[in-house]
Order: sequence, then structure tokens, then C-alpha cells
Amino acid sequence: MKNIMKLMLLVGALGVWACDDPDGLENWFDKPEADRNMVLTLPGEELILTEETAAEELTFSWNAINPPTEEYSIRYVFKLGIQGQNFTPALTSGDLTADVTSYTVSKRLLNRFIIQECGWASDVELMLEVKVLAYIEGGQFYYKPTIAESLVKAVAYDIPLQHLYLVGNANPAGSGVENAMEITNKNKNLFYQKFGVLNPNSTFVISTQNTAKYPAFVKKGDTEMVYVTSEEEAAKYEEFATLDPYVAGAHGTVDNYAVSVDYDDENDVPTGNCYVGRYCTLPAYAVGDAVAKVWGTWIALTWDYKDPDNLKLAGHFYDVKTSGNQGRFKLYTTQTYNDPSWRPAVEDADPRTDHRVVTDYTGDPKWFLPEGSDGDYTLYLKNHELWVDLVPNAAN
Repeated sequence: MKNIMKLMLLVGALGVWACDDPDGLENWFDKPEADRNMVLTLPGEELILTEETAAEELTFSWNAINPPTEEYSIRYVFKLGIQGQNFTPALTSGDLTADVTSYTVSKRLLNRFIIQECGWASDVELMLEVKVLAYIEGGQFYYKPTIAESLVKAVAYDIPLQHLYLVGNANPAGSGVENAMEITNKNKNLFYQKFGVLNPNSTFVISTQNTAKYPAFVKKGDTEMVYVTSEEEAAKYEEFATLDPYVAGAHGTVDNYAVSVDYDDENDVPTGNCYVGRYCTLPAYAVGDAVAKVWGTWIALTWDYKDPDNLKLAGHFYDVKTSGNQGRFKLYTTQTYNDPSWRPAVEDADPRTDHRVVTDYTGDPKWFLPEGSDGDYTLYLKNHELWVDLVPNAAN
């Protein structure tokens, strides 16, 4: 009897709820139907990729779907991956607006994705999984995305390695092409890097061979690489340059430089960016209650090849009050309280205003954050010129 009474009460409550909602907007039975009629069209039954046709384009298309009502909008996302890998990694379009119903890639880009990102062997047939998701957004109700998917066979070709060489008077072995210094390939035809001693205040081009200076890349702007085929063409631009030599007292290998190349051969004429800077061959660690609230915790500074002159530490720095102790820190090349280290030129120097750094000192000088300076900062250390700076982060 109790169960019957509970059921009657529930039915009565539902009746009241329905009366309170005369338009049925909260009734899932009145949810507008989603458009599930999306069809994916492939560029072919099989995708044969060759070096000769690398510049050709492949277009994947689909029909637009209609939103349930005017309250809703449609957003598309295209994905492509190897079957069975759950689109990890994936070649994806990112968000596409409702008026975009296709996605185009070059055969070169698709081939690079298969060979370099997925690690698939060349000349071996594989099955690609292609999917388009139409996200239905806005309005009162939630909808799962409409999905169209298909499979397509593909065969990729091997990517010949493009060698790059440093040629110019920056090379200590000599400026001639016979002394060309190879820039090491780190990610096939995508990223190259060379660490080594170079002549300061000197120049070089990035040659595509070790038997002739040209074709080569020269510099436009700060880092952009421009492909040229002759000295006459190269004269319209600049060569890449090493900067000033290391100052006396700098740690690590003197006049050691980093040359890093982001290479882009997506188009018929390759391009990219080259970053040149003085690279500290020793690591750097910060220690002190100004960086960790306690002494004995070592925090490594980081290095970014796109900003090669700097070692950096971004985070919260504690002043003499918030640290609860000294509000000080030091910089070392190892995680021990032994030299070599970097120190302020004077005891209790404020790194925001006193940028001097020394490696030959007496006593135990430390940098100091006075009361009121607590906050989020980025610490910059230039070993090659013995310089430091503590810069407030944007939100500080």
C-alpha cells in the first residue's frame, strides 16, 4: 500500500510539473530533432603519394547540416589518422565555421604526417581513418555531434633527407665551402640544430649542399630564411650573424653558439626560421628562499632555442617578508653549494635594477628581494655577458 501511495504522489507531481510547463520546453519529448544526414566525400578510393606529385592537393568534403532551430549553430572539425590509433596522432583542421564544408591538404603534408608523425614505413599500404564531427551548440538542449566517417587506403613515399650546412667566416675552420659545417638533423626535414664554437661578430649562410655555397638560405628580418640560388640574389638580403664574444669570466665553453633551424618545405620553395645565439654549455640552478621559500631546493633554469641568449626561470619570487626568512637567492651550475656559480656584484643587489653578475667574488653574496617586491616574475640570465634581470610577469 505504501508503494502505491508513493507512485500516486509521483504521478501527481509530474502532472503539476507538466502544468507549470505549458509550452513543453523542458520536456525532452519536445526536443527538436538533430540533422544526422552528413556524408563525407573522399578525394579518391586510394591515395597514392609520390614525391613527383607532392604539391598536388587532396580535398575532403561533406554536406552542410541544418541546426535544429535558429537558436543553434554548427561547428565542424575534420580529423585524419591511421586506423586503430584512435586519432593519436591526428591531422586535424581545428574548428571550422558552419559555412566551411571541406578541408584540403597537400600530398606533401599528408605524406609527412604518415612518415614523420605516425612513424609509418614508406611504400607500405595503410588504412587511414577520416572523420568529420559537426558540433551542435547553443540553445536549450544538448546534442551529441553528428559524425561522418570513412576509411581510405594510402601509400606514402620515403622523404629524402635535406642536409643543411653552415658556410661562411663564422666557421673557425674557414669560410670556404670545403669547410662546410653540417647542422645536425634532429627531426627529419623539420628541425636542425648545431652547438659549437663559432667566430663572434661573423656571418654565414645555410647551404643546401657541401660542394657549393648556393643554393642557400639567407636572412630576412630577424629570423626568416629566404631561399636563394646565386650570390646576386643573396645580395638582396643579409647573412646570418653571430654576435659579440663572451665576456671574461663567463662559465662553460667560450664563444659557444647555438644555431637552430625550423625548416618548412611544405611549398615548392622551402623556407623557415633560423635562430642564432650564445649557448651556455653548463646548466643553471636557482636556490634560496626567494625562489622556494626554503633553502636547499634547487630549481633549474630553462633554455629555449628561439631565445638562445637567455636562461630563464618563471615563477613566484618571495621577498624578505613573504619568504619568512632572508628573501635571497643564488645561481649555481650544479645542485651543490660549490662553485662555479653566478653572483651579484654587490651583496643584496636587487636583480630588478642591478643587472651585474660576477663569477669571481669574495664572501657569499646573494640577490635580495626587498619588502614589497613579492610576486610573479621571470628571471633572465645571460651567461655570455654576465647579466641578470628579474622582470614582472604581465599579470603581476
